[in-house]
Amino acid sequence: FSYSLFPHSGKWGRETISQAYLINDPIIAYEPHQTKRGAGEASFQFLSVEPQSIVVETIKQAEDGQGWVIRCYETQRTRGKAVLKTGFPLSQAWMSDLMENKVSDLDPKNNQVFFDFHPYQIITIRLFPS
Repeated sequence: FSYSLFPHSGKWGRETISQAYLINDPIIAYEPHQTKRGAGEASFQFLSVEPQSIVVETIKQAEDGQGWVIRCYETQRTRGKAVLKTGFPLSQAWMSDLMENKVSDLDPKNNQVFFDFHPYQIITIRLFPS
């Protein structure tokens, strides 16, 4: 059993959530398979999400083996539009339910997908690389 106090000013936000994850759920990283990349490309960002009130909880291969499932949630009781950016081209994307069934299409453009979110919503997105 462990606990930690994280002093901060103002409201709790993404930094507070990040600190909680560091103590409760340490990062597990795997070295990727070697690929032939161009000179000077030592790394790349797999994905990112904005705004900061959206936290990516899970990145996993889809249960049927086709594409990736990204599960995130909203943390600050806000609503609006978000953008998920990938480090790879997308052929298609859709919003899914928790069982990975298609709910609605998303329109991937320039390695980005835009979606609406509501306060504390759990968001599941299915991505299909090109």
